[in-house]
Amino acid sequence: MVWLIVVLVLIVLIVLWVLRKRWRRNKAIQILLHHSQRLSDQVMDAALTSLKIPVQEPLTSKPITDIWGHGVMAFSYIFPKSFSTIDQHQLADALQKAAEELDIASSDPALPPFVITDYFELEGQQHVDLAFIANEATIEYVRDVNRVA
Repeated sequence: MVWLIVVLVLIVLIVLWVLRKRWRRNKAIQILLHHSQRLSDQVMDAALTSLKIPVQEPLTSKPITDIWGHGVMAFSYIFPKSFSTIDQHQLADALQKAAEELDIASSDPALPPFVITDYFELEGQQHVDLAFIANEATIEYVRDVNRVA
């Protein structure tokens, strides 16, 4: 009977240890997501300013992690229709220049620090999805998006 109690206590301790590790990992990912979102907003603001596009203050994005999975540093922006005068390639170049000016680098040398993963107009609004190449999950996300496109 004592060995059964010892086994149960060990199982409870192992479960608690696993839950604690998972909680700490999720907390770290949330901190990285928040930091990446602030950097992405800052770079997008600088890029739009360089393209002489008026920006509503403050520029805010929404993480798209709920759709694509945990740990993906990708953010969605919605702009008024007047924004659609800017070509996707112009915006990508402006983002690259803004990232260089702010000294932001990609975690993968083969990719720029910021990648536009989606660029479309819907219901009179321009939608832009931007990935910040900060971790392996985001790199895989960008590769998957490029395979589909």
